[in-house]
Amino acid sequence: MPESSYVLSASALYILKVKTNIVIMWASLQGIHMTTVLPIYSTIPALQSQLNQHHEAILEAAPGAGKTTAVPLAFLDANWLGQRKIIMLEPRRLAAKSAAKRLADQLGEPLGQRVGYQIRQEGKQSANTQI
Repeated sequence: MPESSYVLSASALYILKVKTNIVIMWASLQGIHMTTVLPIYSTIPALQSQLNQHHEAILEAAPGAGKTTAVPLAFLDANWLGQRKIIMLEPRRLAAKSAAKRLADQLGEPLGQRVGYQIRQEGKQSANTQI
């Protein structure tokens, strides 16, 4: 059985692992509609390098830094992602739906295309969903 990847989210901490079937994390910022410069942007190149070389990283940043809204989109087109999906864990249902909606809006796509969500018996996703 392939080893799975995971993200542990405690308000400001993500543990990222790139393994066989799933990537937990978040590819180039080209084509993404960002309106604010977030503190996390300066760490994305170092995080990309870390994940390219070691396939795991720990990302710790203050609330509002962009961990949820910027990092997944920054790695969406990464070569190492391949056909794997980016899985994000959120502590509350509303946070999961809100984050998914925000990411889809930033891509200019309807929710359920490249960005979806699944909570309990409710979800919005497709065969094209990557996050």
